[in-house]
Amino acid sequence: MTREELKNAGLNDEQIETVMKLHGQGINDANARAEQASEQVRQLTTDLEAARNSTELADMRDKLNRMTGNYNALRKSNAIKAALAEYRPRDAAMLAKLLDNDKIAFDEEKGTVTGVKEQVEPLKSSSGYLFADTPAPAGGTPGGGNDNGDGFSMNRFLRGE
Repeated sequence: MTREELKNAGLNDEQIETVMKLHGQGINDANARAEQASEQVRQLTTDLEAARNSTELADMRDKLNRMTGNYNALRKSNAIKAALAEYRPRDAAMLAKLLDNDKIAFDEEKGTVTGVKEQVEPLKSSSGYLFADTPAPAGGTPGGGNDNGDGFSMNRFLRGE
């Protein structure tokens, strides 16, 4: 808005001066608010950088990473147990200890594991006594075959009991 536009609109010099002062004050107020907002943005940016670099945040990130790792390890362990269940082991915990976890891949999205079958199938052939659906070897079992504590138990033997 210019003085000439106001004059063409029919305002006298005194009215034009008043309008120009009011318009100038509005511009100055808007500039002051913009400067104040810019200062707030600068302060918030500084605070954000300080928070990002704080040791407390780093500690929280470390704790979150450890908890996530523990959670994923537990999920993998449970997925391995679920995969082993289909083989009907006599002692799933003992069978799990015989597996090489480094050769078992865990899909975090699906919650499934691969690499169990490749390790269990040879064990099923060579150590059939670990599985419930494998026939007992011919000739009976040492100690009469009972598992009530007074004879030999392969499970107790392997566990070191």
